[in-house]
Amino acid sequence: MKHYFIVLLLFVLVTGSCRKSNNTGTPVHSKTAFADSSLGLLMADTIIYQVSIINKNPDDAWAAYCLKGLDHGAFIDHIFDMIYQGRVIAYDQLTHEKLTKKQVENMEREPGFARNKISMIQFEESWYLNPVTNEMTKKVI
Repeated sequence: MKHYFIVLLLFVLVTGSCRKSNNTGTPVHSKTAFADSSLGLLMADTIIYQVSIINKNPDDAWAAYCLKGLDHGAFIDHIFDMIYQGRVIAYDQLTHEKLTKKQVENMEREPGFARNKISMIQFEESWYLNPVTNEMTKKVI
């Protein structure tokens, strides 16, 4: 069971950042002690949280609503494809050590493993706030 979570919880590097680009050309000026960057003021250098990507309770209308736009199969398949192509690195969620492609392949061969059972992912992000444009950017680490 732990292998279901290990694979997907460690793909923090896989997902793109959730940001809109600042097309205004307006520089961001900090009046705080937080770091300034092209993304805005650094509000949090590391935020870690888990996200359920499967609604395990069919009576949970809120979970169903939150996941209505997710193509679970395509998302998971894309992550594995990127690992096998060497475009991203998978990490063991417990040890934080890099996993080789062979280790991921072996995990997939284990009895009971199925991609459609992967139900949670973990993100590690930096959060930025642009006080000029009122935009928040979350950069996946």
